Amino acid sequence: MEGRTGLERDYKKGVELFEQAIDEGSDSALVSLGNMYDHGAGGLEKNPRKAVALYLRAAKLGNADGMKDMGLAYALGMDGPRNDQIAADWFAKAVAAGSEDSYVLLGLELRDLKGAGSSN
Repeated sequence: MEGRTGLERDYKKGVELFEQAIDEGSDSALVSLGNMYDHGAGGLEKNPRKAVALYLRAAKLGNADGMKDMGLAYALGMDGPRNDQIAADWFAKAVAAGSEDSYVLLGLELRDLKGAGSSN
């Protein structure tokens, strides 16, 4: 299978390059590798625990996508029980860090929290 550049895809090499970038301090590589573990992409075994750990490392470095993915992890219960409040907190941090996608996600979480607290 060819990649976008017409070159043969080499997922093993891609993982190695992400790991090298992480060693050099790349927070976006943490998110990208986390996504690969989250989805079991590139021949990696699906590993939500490892994905969440990578997202958390990225989030702690100020990466908005890492914060958004932490929100999703809590909203979906990726590596433990769902927690809408913690998910909303992560989405709010992601919004503050510049993640436009997180506005909608935050709104959905706040709606769910409000609905959970009402008798409707």
